[in-house]
Amino acid sequence: MKLFSVTALATAVLISASGCRPAELPDSVSAYEKNVMATHREESTAGVGFIRRTEGANLKVSTCSRRNEVMWDFENKRHNWAGLRSTSLQIVYFWNGNIWPPTHLPPEFERSRSVVIFFDGNFVRFYDYAQNSGGYFMKYWQN
Repeated sequence: MKLFSVTALATAVLISASGCRPAELPDSVSAYEKNVMATHREESTAGVGFIRRTEGANLKVSTCSRRNEVMWDFENKRHNWAGLRSTSLQIVYFWNGNIWPPTHLPPEFERSRSVVIFFDGNFVRFYDYAQNSGGYFMKYWQN
């Protein structure tokens, strides 16, 4: 009887897990933007991929960290954000000097001035709406 119960429980867990969808980009990201994020490869240097380079406002991601990481300069201060483990799917927006999850964007959020960053297993994908550019970086360390 115990074996049957354990088998039934394991089957139920597997069936429910197969119905889960991994993190997906929000519907506001167009097919064109998704295509750019999938086809335009960028090279990282020393484990850092630059998304935006402007005077005093660099936005970069780590490509060899154990966590999903974003680093940026805002108002003459350096900031770091670390999310889930590097093997986890995660989507964030960079806007107004902060990192925001898509489910908690503030009411005054302006997509045209934001960057969407998608940590996707072996890749870090991004689209910068202000610069109208995007691409992806390969990750070199996962743990």
